Amino acid sequence: MKNAILITIMLTTCYGNVNAQSSSAVSQSCSVILFNDQWLIKSYDKGERAFIDLSAEGVISVRETGSLFVKSFKKEKLAFSIAIKRRTGETEVLFENATFKTVKAQDVLKKCKPGDKIVVLLKDNQRYFLPHYEIEVQGGC
Repeated sequence: MKNAILITIMLTTCYGNVNAQSSSAVSQSCSVILFNDQWLIKSYDKGERAFIDLSAEGVISVRETGSLFVKSFKKEKLAFSIAIKRRTGETEVLFENATFKTVKAQDVLKKCKPGDKIVVLLKDNQRYFLPHYEIEVQGGC
């Protein structure tokens, strides 16, 4: 019974979102941040957090989820921007004034320190919902 309730909540959260800025109801699809084509989060649970090591090398992308239960995703990469939230002072800075479909993690991480958060901002937030939009940077001494 618990699993059935959890599944219902997850599906309602992802596929039943209503855009509050629009006068008409718009259904949004779930999306997920990938690192080297692997989910950065362990599950799509509400409290789940994404982490990346400061020394990581690879590619960050965002895609629409296929199945939340087998960690699949659809082929099309979604457009996004990146900001960096500083551990100290909660200041956010734009990584680059650019839109990405993929970005090298090491290029972003060069501007980060342990404790910072990489913030992924979807360009099409009318069609897609990204509940896990922060990546916590780990590493250092």
